Amino acid sequence: MTRPDVLPIRNLQVIYPRLPEREQIEPGEMEEGIRRAFQRLDLQEGEQPVALSVDWNGMPRYPLLRNLAQGIVNGLQKTMAAGFPLVLVFNNDFGALVGEIIRDEFKVTNDIVSIDTISLQEFDYIDIGEVIYPAHVVPVVIKSLVFPEVHGPKAEILER
Repeated sequence: MTRPDVLPIRNLQVIYPRLPEREQIEPGEMEEGIRRAFQRLDLQEGEQPVALSVDWNGMPRYPLLRNLAQGIVNGLQKTMAAGFPLVLVFNNDFGALVGEIIRDEFKVTNDIVSIDTISLQEFDYIDIGEVIYPAHVVPVVIKSLVFPEVHGPKAEILER
């Protein structure tokens, strides 16, 4: 995290790019996954802050992490131009590394909040609380929209 005073952040909608299930993710694949995630949720990138959920299980080797970072930067250009923080949530333990690559190599000046080992899905919302010292941890609340299973008669198309 770049500045602790950027927190708390509440009610961020989760953007969930569907990535190929392989170790090597090209920057263009991440960028396209982000674009499609915004489309699925009928959102315009850059109009509101969001949390980007990265569900990737590759080895945290530099070239692979750099590809992820480049795809994130390319896919969130309007978000950064609007001055919103980059909120990144990783299912594994390499969020800090990707955040550092984004900051140091791509010279992103937006605030970056990068969280590890949390799995999110589409239709989730996330709250990130203030940093708790001396542990340097943050409380996270995940809010999921759950659609109940429909019971009873199903809709049918009637022909005339």
